[in-house]
Amino acid sequence: MARPCLACSSLNRDAIDVALAGPATFAAISERFGLSTDGLRRHKLNHLNPGVLAVARQRRTEGSAVSVYERLEELVVRANKLLDRAEKKGSLVAGAQILGQIRQALEVIGRLTGELDDKPVTNVVNIGTWGEWLSVRSVLYAALSQHPDAKADVIEALSRALPALEAGNG
Repeated sequence: MARPCLACSSLNRDAIDVALAGPATFAAISERFGLSTDGLRRHKLNHLNPGVLAVARQRRTEGSAVSVYERLEELVVRANKLLDRAEKKGSLVAGAQILGQIRQALEVIGRLTGELDDKPVTNVVNIGTWGEWLSVRSVLYAALSQHPDAKADVIEALSRALPALEAGNG
């Protein structure tokens, strides 16, 4: 049975991933987080979030020293430490406030990495095949069948208003 990945189970997983995506050496990351260089290599190869790598690549091409993503990740790490302290002291109000801040930071990180997509969804309804419309149309056509001129005017008006309808149907 394979050993679990120590980087994945670390409380510093997010910071480790950010460090692995950046220019730091495995030796430096190993020293910082107390993990083996081989374990870090395996983690980067097999478990590193592709979104983290994409953000890191973009940051390097843009030439920024510290990305918003990295700063948010560091903020989450620090907030988690504060949350631990608040929980140990039994401070429910402080803990709740910190959780709210962590949630907000994670939402922004999710948008940056593409894990969260807030784009609006548009639903298109084809009224020409909508059951209720078909019933209403049949009632209108039946009522107007006694008035051929009015029927033609209504069909023409509906055809202009609803291009999906064909004037000859009915």
